[in-house]
Amino acid sequence: MKTTLYILALAFTFTSCKDTWPQEYKDQYHRDCMESPTLQGVPESIAKSYCDCVLEKTVAKYPNVEDLLAHMNEVSSDPDIQSCSDNLTPKK
Repeated sequence: MKTTLYILALAFTFTSCKDTWPQEYKDQYHRDCMESPTLQGVPESIAKSYCDCVLEKTVAKYPNVEDLLAHMNEVSSDPDIQSCSDNLTPKK
C-alpha cells in the first residue's frame, strides 16, 4: 500500500510540474477572453488578435495551469499581459 501511494504521489508530482496547458484549457481561456471585447463592440478580428496575445503571454508566464490559478489576481495587472491591449486599437 505504501508503495502504491508513493508511486501515485510521484506520478502526481511529475504531472503537476509539467510545463503544459491542455488544448481544451487554452481553447476555453481564449473563448472566455473573447467575450468581453466582442460584447463591447470590438470587431472579432481585433478581439482575436488581443486574445491570442493574452493567451500567448499568459502561457509563457504561467506554463503550468496551477501556477496561473495561484496567481489569477496578478494576471490582470501584469504589465506584459496588459501590453496586449495595444492590439485592441485598429492599425492605421
